[in-house]
Amino acid sequence: MKKIILIICLLSAMSLSASASTRGEVKKGNKLYGKGEFDKSIEKYEKALANDPNSDIVNYNMGSAQYKAGNYGDAIGYFQKSLLGDNKDLKASAYYNLGNSFYKYGISKEKENLDEAVQNVEKSLSEYEKVLKERADDADAKNNYEFVKKELERLKKGLEQQQKQNQENDQKADNGKEKDNQSKANQEKKDSQSQESQASKEKEEQGNESESQEMKNSDSSDKKDENSQNKSAQQYQAQEMSEKEAQELIQDYENNEQPKKILMFNNKNIAPREVEKDW
Repeated sequence: MKKIILIICLLSAMSLSASASTRGEVKKGNKLYGKGEFDKSIEKYEKALANDPNSDIVNYNMGSAQYKAGNYGDAIGYFQKSLLGDNKDLKASAYYNLGNSFYKYGISKEKENLDEAVQNVEKSLSEYEKVLKERADDADAKNNYEFVKKELERLKKGLEQQQKQNQENDQKADNGKEKDNQSKANQEKKDSQSQESQASKEKEEQGNESESQEMKNSDSSDKKDENSQNKSAQQYQAQEMSEKEAQELIQDYENNEQPKKILMFNNKNIAPREVEKDW
């Protein structure tokens, strides 16, 4: 029993010591915050949170210091943790600061991601609405709400223009791609027609060469037939003799008793053989 009591006493002493340490770090952090030394105040609040990570007050103070240091994303996280407590006044202040933090964080994203900027500014308005629900007469919350509302309209208008521009760019890109494809198709068609024309030309040239060769062959054949016909005519003329020549040959035969050549006698009125057509 004495051991149990001793353990309880030790735990109580440790708790009091930790609590005292937390309060001490918070006081130091608040003092630095008041001097505008926000980075140093953050270091003190971190030590306090190491002893009491769920403290709504310390998380709120840490959120405020992060906001002043320009770390709006971190500030949002700490302000949200400060809402875990039961202090209504602290919650209202946390909602207000969340409205400021979401707006600042959203505006910081305007140039790089306009859609993300719009989403965060919308959250900012939502936080101000929570403040006004608890404190309808909060003038600062009302002013901030109206200001952020106009900012949201401006961002949404810019987002619409950006989306429209992106659609136009995509359409231009599609048209350019379609134009390139059409140009490629036209070139392929042109190349195909050129190949067909070249093939037709070569075929025509081959046909002309073949026809020319046939004409040459025909002329050669005609010439050959003509030569043959002339030769036959010459032979015919050589063989054909007049009656006088025949009589002289006979007389010569009778005188010499041996003929000089064989007699090939043909009547004058024998019709010549017609030349057969070869075409």
